[in-house]
Amino acid sequence: MAAQVGIIDRAQLQALFELLLRDGYTLIGPQWQQGVIVYGPLQSVSDLPEGWTDRQEKGFYRTEAREDQALFGYTVGPTSWKHFLYPPRQELFQACRRADGLEILPVTPEAPRYALIGVRGCELNAIQIQDRVFLGGPYADPHYQARREKAFILAVNCTEPGATCFCVSAGTGPAAGPGYDLALTERLHAAALPDYLLRSGSPRGLRYLQALQLQPATPADLADETRTLELAARQMGRQLDFPKAREAIQTAYAARPAFWQELGERCLACTSCTMVCPT
Repeated sequence: MAAQVGIIDRAQLQALFELLLRDGYTLIGPQWQQGVIVYGPLQSVSDLPEGWTDRQEKGFYRTEAREDQALFGYTVGPTSWKHFLYPPRQELFQACRRADGLEILPVTPEAPRYALIGVRGCELNAIQIQDRVFLGGPYADPHYQARREKAFILAVNCTEPGATCFCVSAGTGPAAGPGYDLALTERLHAAALPDYLLRSGSPRGLRYLQALQLQPATPADLADETRTLELAARQMGRQLDFPKAREAIQTAYAARPAFWQELGERCLACTSCTMVCPT
């Protein structure tokens, strides 16, 4: 399917939100709350973190006001989409005590329909890793599968990488890779509200795109987007040599096997670490 691309303004972005809400989606996206940009329920464009950005370094996170009205002018927040696709607490079954023992009753709750707003390229890649873990192979997690199949993804191409970002090294950004339904690039203007270059990435996304009043994107618009993303790629705060990193990990393990054995024996298999990691 060839992607279609056009330009929308903030009113048309709100119209897209209303179309998704009308179709039964719960909108989840970024919002500024008590000094932090987190993911939570949205009702309108006005809920997005307009005019806010973040500064990140090792052991440091702060939000601060911007001098413009960007809606997606931040890097990424401290939360992830995993909370919505693979929640930390979920009812899996019920047990009833009978005279002859316990009867296990399966539970199949109705999966919510989430529209994930503002997914960055690195986050989209993390979701695809989850897909391989929970959906790949002979057995699939039915709860994750139900949520994932109903999820609509509106990705945002990242134009302002943070000091700890290295998506270029990983091949996961700053442009969102395949896997989204719609993707937008926010375009800032000195004397006007930002507008958005919007492209489809799936038949489902194409239907919503065609429902909007799009201004056709010109070759100049596409070239400007390319330059913006190339500039973001050059501004990455970190670079990572993956082959060297793999070698360093293997070397560290070989040098102190007793230490890693002791560390492994202390693990309680509580899986809390998996809820911290975005994948």
